[in-house]
Amino acid sequence: MVHDDLSHASTAKVAGIVLKGAFALLFVVACSPASSEASAVNSPPTPALSSTGSTSHPVPSSPSTPLSVWNDTDRIVRVLVNGVAVTVMNAKTEQDPIVAPLPELPWQIVVEAMDGTPLATATVAQSPSSYRFDLSCGRIDIWSRVPVLGPPNGPGSPGDCGASTASSSP
Repeated sequence: MVHDDLSHASTAKVAGIVLKGAFALLFVVACSPASSEASAVNSPPTPALSSTGSTSHPVPSSPSTPLSVWNDTDRIVRVLVNGVAVTVMNAKTEQDPIVAPLPELPWQIVVEAMDGTPLATATVAQSPSSYRFDLSCGRIDIWSRVPVLGPPNGPGSPGDCGASTASSSP
């Protein structure tokens, strides 16, 4: 008989805990916005499609193979992947990773000054890959998954950065 009383008391205690949990869950659900509103708040905006099927602005993507660039030069640069500009970077900035739609590998990457002077070129056929270019105007690192580590290779060569003006407008 004592065993039955303990069993009944334990069952009542568990039921009370479950009931409190259910009320807490009901309160949270009742106080949160409707599910369609919540998903709209937490998801990125979907760009409108034009009549040609293209988006009205670039859609950031999370490519399966990321591409990153560190522009540690005194130049504004443009990054091209397979001949298509994917970003423009100010001097002394990093994009890790570049948030732009990227094609499948392999990539022919060109980092050029705004006057069109190529500052760094690299081919990424597989990931991880990393490249370092030390120039007279600074350094450019290009990598996929694993950044370049270590000290600079050297100071570069005079004229390797194109025109002597430090930066130009994008």
